[in-house]
Amino acid sequence: GNRGYQFHAMDDSVYENCPEDPTKEDGINCLDAWSHQTLRVKKSFIHNNYRNQDNDLALLQLHPTGDDGLCARFDDYVQPACLNKDASRFPAGTDCIATGWGDVNKDNPHIQQPDQLQYAKLKIADFKTRQKNYRKVKKHLNPKRHICADGGGTVDTCQGDSGGPLVCMDANEGEVSKRAHLIGVVSFGAGCAEEKYP
Repeated sequence: GNRGYQFHAMDDSVYENCPEDPTKEDGINCLDAWSHQTLRVKKSFIHNNYRNQDNDLALLQLHPTGDDGLCARFDDYVQPACLNKDASRFPAGTDCIATGWGDVNKDNPHIQQPDQLQYAKLKIADFKTRQKNYRKVKKHLNPKRHICADGGGTVDTCQGDSGGPLVCMDANEGEVSKRAHLIGVVSFGAGCAEEKYP
């Protein structure tokens, strides 16, 4: 089903007991508190041809957070992702990561939203195989608009993860260090963590 769309608002009281050194946490993820940023949306841009799973994409323009015009503040925990322009750069089998605030228990009929951002280690799946599988559930995948990432039937995105990034790591030409490259945005599936329907 559709991955849904939710905003996440963490109660600041969760972080009241964080030590000054976030590596000495006890039971909660204090690194979330140290890297937390609140960003305000200035304007949203929804794709003109959005129809269910087709063109399921929107862009958000953010208000600057300072006089320098920047929105997010980059640090050890917040970094930009490169935009991928080469469709063949990350072939089937490439290791990638999807992140989101979606359901963490597919067996419960209500969305079980986590207290901290979740990530799923996925691999780019063979498109033609997944395209055939999705036809069986009356969903059409277009190679110009869709990409599939597979968690082997045990790891996946789920309800509430829509809009989250799918990134793969690679070094740009002339660079040694790998960077995150945005290659997709979570949109839909058939259930959650179903082996044939990533």
